[in-house]
Amino acid sequence: MLVSASPDKSVLIWDTKKSSAGQKLLGHKDKVYCAKISEDDKLIASIGEGAELLIWDIAKAKDPIKRLDLKAAVGYDISWSNNGEYLFLTTIGGKTSAIDAKTLNVVDESRIDVNEHVKMEGVCANWKTLPGRVFSACDNGLIVWYNFVHNKLQK
Repeated sequence: MLVSASPDKSVLIWDTKKSSAGQKLLGHKDKVYCAKISEDDKLIASIGEGAELLIWDIAKAKDPIKRLDLKAAVGYDISWSNNGEYLFLTTIGGKTSAIDAKTLNVVDESRIDVNEHVKMEGVCANWKTLPGRVFSACDNGLIVWYNFVHNKLQK
C-alpha cells in the first residue's frame, strides 16, 4: 500500500498489488503536500497548505479521526517514529514539531535559526527514521534530530 498527497485537497490510497488507485480521502481545506503511512500500516498522517494535520484510520478512512491546526502557513513534511507513538513535522519557515500521535499534543517545537541575530527561513524535509533516532536535513545546512531513550522522546 502507498499513499500520495494531492493539490486537489485529497489523499489517495494506492493498491500496490493491483497497481491501481484505491480510496480517495477528503477532509483537507487546501492542497495536501505530504501523506505518510504509520509503521504498523494502520494510520495515515497528512499535511499541507494551512498546516492542518489530519490522521486517518485506514480501516475506516471515510473521515479523519483526528485533526490539528498547527497555526502555520504550510506543512511540508511528516514522519512517523518507528514505534508509531510520535509524528515529526516541518513547516515552511523552519519550524519543526514533535507530536504525540495518540493525543495530538505538541511535545516539542523548534524554530531552526542559525543564531539569535540571523533568522534563516529554512525548510526541513525528508525526515529519516532510524532505530532510536529521527533526523531531518534543512536547506539552510542545519540538521535537526531527536533521540528515543526507553521509547521516550529526547531532543
